Amino acid sequence: LHCCIQEAAYNPYYFHIAMSLIKQSKQHKLSFIFTISDKLKELSKLNARGIVNISRLVAALVKEKLVPFTIIKALGIAGNVSKKEALFMQMLLEEYLRWSSEETIHEQLLQVYMRPEYKALQMALSMYIMKYFSKYLKNTKMDRTVLEGLKIKSQIAMKALSGNALN
Repeated sequence: LHCCIQEAAYNPYYFHIAMSLIKQSKQHKLSFIFTISDKLKELSKLNARGIVNISRLVAALVKEKLVPFTIIKALGIAGNVSKKEALFMQMLLEEYLRWSSEETIHEQLLQVYMRPEYKALQMALSMYIMKYFSKYLKNTKMDRTVLEGLKIKSQIAMKALSGNALN
C-alpha cells in the first residue's frame, strides 16, 4: 500500500499483488482491510497523487469483492467533507461505478443499506452522491458515453442505498 501511494501514477500491479495476497489467506485480507482503514483515517497527510492512487486501488478491490465497500467507513464522512476526502470519494466512486456491473453495484450497496450498523455510512454515502458526486458529474469534462454510464450507475447506487430493487 505504501508503494502504491508513492507512485507518480496509479499502477494496477499493486492491485494484482493485493489480490494474490488476499486470496491466499484470511489474515492477509484482514491486514489489508486494517491497513487501508488506517490510511483512510490519515488521508489529510497524503498528497493528491497518493489519494488518487489509494482510491483507485480501493475501488478495484471493492469491485472484485476482495474487500467490502464498508471499508470507507474509516473516513467518517458526514456533513461537510474536506477537499482530500472529496477527492478520495470522487475518484473512488468514479472508478468503482465506471468499472463495476450494475448488479455488483446494487448488490454491494444494498448490503450497506441492509445492515443497521452501517446506517450512518449509508446516509453519508447517499448524501455524498446526491450533493457532491452529482455536481462533479455535471461539471466534469469526460467522454459523453462514460459520463452517461456514471450517471446511470450512480442512480443504481442511490436505489440500493435506499433499499430499492434494481429494476
